[in-house]
Amino acid sequence: MRDPVIESFRAEFNRFHDLLLKQVEIFPDGLWNKKAGGYVVWQQFFHTFACVEFFALPEGASSKQTLYPADVVMFKQTPEKGPSKDEVRQLAASMKDMVNAFLDGQSTATLADKHEVLSRYRNQHATNQNAIVSLIRHACYHLGCCDAILREHGLPGVH
Repeated sequence: MRDPVIESFRAEFNRFHDLLLKQVEIFPDGLWNKKAGGYVVWQQFFHTFACVEFFALPEGASSKQTLYPADVVMFKQTPEKGPSKDEVRQLAASMKDMVNAFLDGQSTATLADKHEVLSRYRNQHATNQNAIVSLIRHACYHLGCCDAILREHGLPGVH
């Protein structure tokens, strides 16, 4: 039987992940490569999905995201050509698998354990629960950003 606390986190992540994918589907091709909300639209999605590794990639494992370097993922550079929606969907699927593997290794008892990557980034002790909540919050934040872009262009948001 799966841990109900972990399953509640999984359900929240899946909800926002699925809404982000719905946004990818409905974003007009004419906006996909345009700057809106401070960044190129595709880069918002790419960043959101690729950053899953920050929270869920096992310590010491190699990145699964190979399309763009970290400077593109973190908005420091924008290449002339962005990924297709299919490439973003493939990245999203890969990252969802990673989150599920990470959550499969968690239980209520491990939530207070130290999350090494987040602890190093914050330069203070961070737990697995901090990582899970941050992962969900990050997806929710970018979902809101992209919904605002849709609305600014006269389109309905998804959330």
